Amino acid sequence: MAVEKPLNNPGRSTLLKNTLAVVACLAVFALILPLALRTGNPASPAADGAEALPTAAELQARDWEILHSYGWVDQEKGVVRLPISRARQLFADETNP
Repeated sequence: MAVEKPLNNPGRSTLLKNTLAVVACLAVFALILPLALRTGNPASPAADGAEALPTAAELQARDWEILHSYGWVDQEKGVVRLPISRARQLFADETNP
């Protein structure tokens, strides 16, 4: 009776290649990590006299106002902004006869 050899038996060369690949990845990671962790002191936008960036709450409030109110986009061209609910209703009325 013959003993069959398993098909998924990696040889020494495969093991060596995989080990070298892992070591190479770790070396690249070790070289890149200090660059990623480097902390600089970026200049504040307000430090040079420029206007400070808006906060997330301010941006959300502005977006809510834009989505839920009427307003001019370009008054000279007659382009207006509609509340999203009204725009949806107009679109539904136009596409569903």
